[in-house]
Amino acid sequence: MCAAPGPAAVHVPDKCPTSLIFVDESAAKVSAGRFFVVGAVKVRKPGRLLRVVQDIRDRHGYREEFKFSKITRARIPVFSELIDALEQSDAHIAACIVDRSKGTDPFASAEPQWVAHARITARLLVGIINKRELASVLLDQVTTPRGCAFDDTVREMVNGRMRATVLVSASCVDSACNDGVQLADLVAGAVAHQCGQANETARPSSHKAKVAGRLAAPFGVPSLRDIRTERVNVATLGALGSGRIQTGRRQHDRSS
Repeated sequence: MCAAPGPAAVHVPDKCPTSLIFVDESAAKVSAGRFFVVGAVKVRKPGRLLRVVQDIRDRHGYREEFKFSKITRARIPVFSELIDALEQSDAHIAACIVDRSKGTDPFASAEPQWVAHARITARLLVGIINKRELASVLLDQVTTPRGCAFDDTVREMVNGRMRATVLVSASCVDSACNDGVQLADLVAGAVAHQCGQANETARPSSHKAKVAGRLAAPFGVPSLRDIRTERVNVATLGALGSGRIQTGRRQHDRSS
């Protein structure tokens, strides 16, 4: 007997755009502080960017994580080179800000905090994945109950909202072992710090403030708060049940 025909194969055009997205959150715990930020770095050619980052490590003999919270005066030159590498690559940077003072704190809801964290992350990804694009994402590890997978949950949320399999894969990784996720930490930390500066909870003359400003300047934006350009999009979220963040639409593709 002949086997029953299976589902038709899916053919992806040769020039279909593909992206790899790195995601991390600000160092503040989700249960503390006024601001919680999820940052992202989206690239079409991640290998080129990560090779430059490795070269920065080699030249400076830097073996620690590139974490925003670890910035000191002596490390400003290293982080400045990281920012130059981001600007010179095809990277787009984006972030979602949760401002708990505005009464839209998703972590105050009855659902588990890791689910609220997943919703914020999915909201950001829905915005930065363009139409007719296939994407994968690497996320920093998030603690979840046994039997619950943060990465699978984020993928299902994104594809469910977009009604298509646009996020092909999602995986949580140890940020200490992934320079791309560390770059996302740099974005998230810089955005969170500038939020603190605007509300006078962070010193504008600190070493971290200098690096945050240094990240905004080469991307041609005055600050990293509620701004949208071809390569930068940062937005403060409202209620998670309404609308969607308009992040990453009509972005200029520098990889061509």
